[in-house]
Amino acid sequence: MLYSKSTNGFYDPIINVNNIPDDAVEITTEQWQSLLVLQSEGQVIHPDINGNPAAEPTPQFTLSQLQENQIAILKSSYQNAISSAVSYTNQAGIKSTYNTTTLAINGQSNISNLQECINAGESAWTLGVWSDSNGIYQTFTYEDLQGLAASIAMVEMPDWKNLALKIAQVQSITDSNPANPSNETIDAISSIAF
Repeated sequence: MLYSKSTNGFYDPIINVNNIPDDAVEITTEQWQSLLVLQSEGQVIHPDINGNPAAEPTPQFTLSQLQENQIAILKSSYQNAISSAVSYTNQAGIKSTYNTTTLAINGQSNISNLQECINAGESAWTLGVWSDSNGIYQTFTYEDLQGLAASIAMVEMPDWKNLALKIAQVQSITDSNPANPSNETIDAISSIAF
């Protein structure tokens, strides 16, 4: 049996006659089988300093690294959920997508601006346009404002308190060996999803 450090692969000289890299070194069948067993147990095969195959345990993350990673995943999932958009067809028959949470120039969300315009009343609606998610101003009547508000209201927005609870759950998980957490701890952390 042969091993190549450039491909990190094994080669059988009978099967791979014409496809053996120049840096391949000979190893015994016993070495090859032993390395495959170690790999099946989760170890990683890589070349040692002499180009021979060696197996090492898969690098482990610390408890705090696992927690930080899962919290980042939770925050990203939450952000995706709250950044949802709705489709709305205005009175002019133009269908566009509108963001539900994007901040406008004045620092308020689209929802807040929309509600302010509606609360001001039809006579105060003189702008006549509303920006879609692509930044294109679409013709908007007062009825369009109300229709878009109704469409946005139908979108189920996740509660930030749920995110905070999930983060607290991740942070509360402990392990007797924080430098090398158990599989049960890893599974418990990764099972907390938004």
